Amino acid sequence: LIYILTFGNGVFRYNPNSQSLSRIITDLPDSAGNLNGPLDLVIDNNDIIYIADSGSKLIKKFNTNGVSLGSLGSGFGGNGKNEFWEPTGLAIDNQNNLFIVDSYRGDNPQVTQKYFLKIYYNSGQFKSFQGTEEYPLIEPYRVAVNDDYILISHAANNGEVLVFNKDLTYKKTLTDIGSPGSIVIDNFNFTHVI
Repeated sequence: LIYILTFGNGVFRYNPNSQSLSRIITDLPDSAGNLNGPLDLVIDNNDIIYIADSGSKLIKKFNTNGVSLGSLGSGFGGNGKNEFWEPTGLAIDNQNNLFIVDSYRGDNPQVTQKYFLKIYYNSGQFKSFQGTEEYPLIEPYRVAVNDDYILISHAANNGEVLVFNKDLTYKKTLTDIGSPGSIVIDNFNFTHVI
């Protein structure tokens, strides 16, 4: 099955065998799990759909039939666990750890920490990461992971992609990519930047 996130029309499920397309999550006011600026979707190993819903400052969860399973977050911006400014990118690794890139894009001068990779480990632990001193995150937009690496694309910096080891040490920068809208690491560990 293929799940398609739209901006304004919810989430669709496409079955290539029957060639059927059905909306499983609506984007209507007052509907269960109402979406407000959905920007990314990922499905974990337990078939839970996570949606980065930047307008509501939440990560919304659904089953594969579109039934709301609640959300991560308080709905208020912040730097800590269960606080999101504007989540834009999601990834799940083979251990079901959830990786979220989050950015503050407002103009409040009191907000000095603006760009984050937030990791929700399957064990229940949480880590917030802003990059290294030499390689900080600046307007992160998408994230991709495999067993060894975390790749984070930037809306700034000419679309560079920063590569970190899973222990969050800097590995390298992928340059001259343009402005990537998506990053995917496939099952053969090939990286696709679109």
